Amino acid sequence: MRITFYLFLFIVCSYQITAAELLLKNGNSFLLDVVHEDDRNVQVNWKGRVYTIPKKEVQKLDYSKKGTQSSHRYSTFTLKDGSKIRGVIAEERDKGYTIRTDVGFLEIDKSQIQDMDNGGSSSPDLPNEYLTESSKQPETIFGGSLSFLANTSPIAPAHSITGGAGFFVEPAFLFLSEKYQVGFKAEYLVSPGTSNYSFLNAYSYLKRDFGIGDSKNWYGILGAGFGSVRYQRGETQVSGLDPIGYVEFGYQGWKLGNMVLRSGLRANCYFESRGTVCMGGLEISLGYRI
Repeated sequence: MRITFYLFLFIVCSYQITAAELLLKNGNSFLLDVVHEDDRNVQVNWKGRVYTIPKKEVQKLDYSKKGTQSSHRYSTFTLKDGSKIRGVIAEERDKGYTIRTDVGFLEIDKSQIQDMDNGGSSSPDLPNEYLTESSKQPETIFGGSLSFLANTSPIAPAHSITGGAGFFVEPAFLFLSEKYQVGFKAEYLVSPGTSNYSFLNAYSYLKRDFGIGDSKNWYGILGAGFGSVRYQRGETQVSGLDPIGYVEFGYQGWKLGNMVLRSGLRANCYFESRGTVCMGGLEISLGYRI
């Protein structure tokens, strides 16, 4: 149980996407999702596309601002007394402006303004220069899988093999970077034998691609979830819900159009109070990119 908890905690902490307001030095402001931030760049998700913005072009990154994705432009007002006010024009009237600033709303009379810089669109977009040809744009991938597994004790050798099918989805909005993607999977497995084991599993997982550019042909998966385990004990049907840990490593270089074929080795373990049941073997998945 403790191992599964740490696996689940690792996955949750690894794919936190945080909403924030990004203010560029040119005055354009964006309420978007921050995927990753380091000393040099900020990687963001804006309108379904991933942008990498150099820190030197960022005026401010405010994680306290939340909401749906939107953009606006900050205007700079130079008053006749030499002071400067920077904010977003909330309302323009014949004789003045209502300005939304970081400290609240201000009323400015036009007769007090010496100069005003509000060039550009009132709803700007991020420049395409922050997109690179090698950057993978988010795609939702969904598909099915077949599993052929060998069991370990205590259910083997009476139940030596397990097989089944599943469904998975990797949403575009949980695309973290060129190497990391979050996904979800549900599957049904059976292990014939004296007790006729069956497993209905649901996972969340973190997938990492290995390679350079478009040649990320290898992948690894670390996941955690829960499984409903059912088996026959004499005349009685026994069932329970167990935490699961899941790992997989394989090859995903076979592509045809929007189809992606993956083949890998996987292992999963069910953690029970009386012991741990593990199984491992071959996983074949066919996904479709949209």
